[in-house]
Amino acid sequence: MDEKEAAELLSSYGLKEPGLNRLIRATYDLMGLIQFFTAGEPEVRAWTIRKGSSAAKASGEIHSDIEKGLFARKWCDGMICWRREVLRRRGRRRRCGWRGREYVVQEGDVILFRHSG
Repeated sequence: MDEKEAAELLSSYGLKEPGLNRLIRATYDLMGLIQFFTAGEPEVRAWTIRKGSSAAKASGEIHSDIEKGLFARKWCDGMICWRREVLRRRGRRRRCGWRGREYVVQEGDVILFRHSG
């Protein structure tokens, strides 16, 4: 089924998205998990962490050395956007510095982690 037919079928049942998407979202919610994104030159990647995790704890999911010597920069925006220039133009970039370690990561955040090592 092509995208247009799939969208028609969903709308005929009054649905906005496929059941699999809703199941995954509900499972993440029940398990207390969220996703955040890292973006850099080589790749953009999604990471899964527990709700309420600090930026320092989230960086430890990537590599334990980053958690030990973390500087965090968070681009605050409600959308998933890895182009820093776009976020900067929209005025939604925030530099957290050392206080960024305690920042509680939100669903869909795009974070650039820098470390001292």
